[in-house]
Amino acid sequence: MFYRLVWMLSLVLAGSAMAQTLQGSALYLSRIALPPSAVFEASLEVLDADTDTPRVISRSQLLPAGLPPFRFKLRYEDAEVSESGNYLVRSSVREGTRTLFTAEQRYTGLFIRSGEVVTLTLQPPQPSQARAGFLAGLPASFEGLLPCADCEAVRWRLELLEDGAFMLRQTWLGKQPEQAQDQLGRWQIDEDRGVLRLLGTDETGLAFRIHDRRSLLKLDQAGHPIVSQHNYTLERQGLFQPFEARLEMSGMYRYQADSGQITLCASGQSLPVAQEADNARLEAAYAKAVKQAGEPLLVRLTGRIALRSGPDGRGPQLSLVPEQFRAVLRQRSCAERQAQQALRDTRWVLVQLGDKLIPRVMCEREAFLQLAARGERLSASGGCNRLMGSYVLKGDSLRFGQLAGTMMACSKGMEREQAFIQALEQVRGWRLTEHGLELLDEASQPLARLQAGD
Repeated sequence: MFYRLVWMLSLVLAGSAMAQTLQGSALYLSRIALPPSAVFEASLEVLDADTDTPRVISRSQLLPAGLPPFRFKLRYEDAEVSESGNYLVRSSVREGTRTLFTAEQRYTGLFIRSGEVVTLTLQPPQPSQARAGFLAGLPASFEGLLPCADCEAVRWRLELLEDGAFMLRQTWLGKQPEQAQDQLGRWQIDEDRGVLRLLGTDETGLAFRIHDRRSLLKLDQAGHPIVSQHNYTLERQGLFQPFEARLEMSGMYRYQADSGQITLCASGQSLPVAQEADNARLEAAYAKAVKQAGEPLLVRLTGRIALRSGPDGRGPQLSLVPEQFRAVLRQRSCAERQAQQALRDTRWVLVQLGDKLIPRVMCEREAFLQLAARGERLSASGGCNRLMGSYVLKGDSLRFGQLAGTMMACSKGMEREQAFIQALEQVRGWRLTEHGLELLDEASQPLARLQAGD
């Protein structure tokens, strides 16, 4: 028994000896007071010996950031840092999605293991040469094998186009049969953070940190680097060779001068329509529905985006191959999708409940509603209590699930809060007007009006 206890104690001591800590501090020289919601973050990243691509091995946060200097500790396993390796210590101060200050410094593994304290000087973010080079090299293809919970790996293939559109294919390897999913959408760059953001057809956002012209590092849902021993990097391929994205899509189609053209709702791409597959049905349905020659109409179809010869035999260009035509929708447009995007992730402040206007009063909490773009979850306040729940959005139909919330008793506004909650329970639809967001009942009558807040 004694020897067993000694053996177990030796294991504990050995395990604790493997855990190491890098201590550091960061400060900025500007005489600026940080907002109360500012967050400080630091990370330790190992750089690949061949590609110089970073992988996060430790991360810590100060929430709220407080006052400089910001002191941090980054814990890592002894085996994760070799004396001959190269490492990056990165830090930032952010408010929401806005980066206020940032700093990064390279160190050798020998220094990291020495126990010396790291000191960083934070500076306002500047557009980097890496990001400028990244944009100059488009169009481009990026690819990588990322981890999978129930398969061998997920192959990501990302095509970034010069016009701000992207195509993404995810293939789950090792599944029988092999599964793949394609997306279209728009990309944009957050210059402050050096982050590439994708908004795709599934209406969820993906984010990647631009490491350099050659590589993108996938971030988690909160926009932070993923701490893992697995690969989360997409590498630029030598040649731009776009895959043929295949999915259900909608767009504004018109037929003019003996050729069809479509502007896709998801990506904004304007593409010629190939005269093959189900194109004859598409042209016939458009001819039957159109009132004025060349008028754009919303169509739905299953199609492929593929390289086809351009007009007059010119070189290949991306075109839409309509594999299965579904419908022409008169008096509809891509604006409906854009309205749904505006509806989500906006803080809507209550300004009218029924026929009663709600004045904004300084130093009083506002009643508001916010629908998350991911997960169909909502957060809200009745002016006193915080509310949480779910929602279902389909076209102009909107319903809220059962709400849960805190149970505080406030001296003012409780009647208004109860009326707001009851109104949310009756919501069956919505519309955006020049006066804001209107929540509608089953008869399409306004229950409440809200305006976009800060």
